[in-house]
Amino acid sequence: MKKVSLLLSLSVLFFSVLPVSAQPSAPMEQIAQAENSAKFYFDRGQEKATAINFDYKGAISDYDTAISINPKYVDAYIYRGLAKLGSQDARGAIVDLNTAISIDHKSAEAYVIRANIKHDYLKDKQGGINDMIKASELYREQGDMNSYKEAIKKIGQWKDINFASSEVHLIGLKVASDKDFCVLHSR
Repeated sequence: MKKVSLLLSLSVLFFSVLPVSAQPSAPMEQIAQAENSAKFYFDRGQEKATAINFDYKGAISDYDTAISINPKYVDAYIYRGLAKLGSQDARGAIVDLNTAISIDHKSAEAYVIRANIKHDYLKDKQGGINDMIKASELYREQGDMNSYKEAIKKIGQWKDINFASSEVHLIGLKVASDKDFCVLHSR
């Protein structure tokens, strides 16, 4: 009892001698703690989902916690979607990727992953192509030319277009319900 009383006294004394700027401000500290906690659970989810562990269920649980702490944590939705895919839940993965895209409509990564799931797992080839087109446009806007070229190559593979050169650039790409066409050139 004396130890508890002494600890409480020391705590009160410690916080009373701190300058006002060193004392935690409630709203800002709570936000920082929540973000750090979400990051902690996200990182732990990443560790569980690695090729070494393959603990998708545990990873999904940690991503759930990260998202409950920070509902706008785009990467947590993306990687929870990947963990769901690893657990053979392609439709659940799509739901998470849709949420990630609704939060950040410029997440090319989310579009690429969703494109691959639609095309390869759900056999929605046109949906996959449309998402890959969107990803390529975002990569180009963001100046990520390597990822842009990879997305264009993937579109070409999915549309059975053979490229003679790895230096392919999209001039224009339109997908219509009845007719698809690409305008490409090589450097």
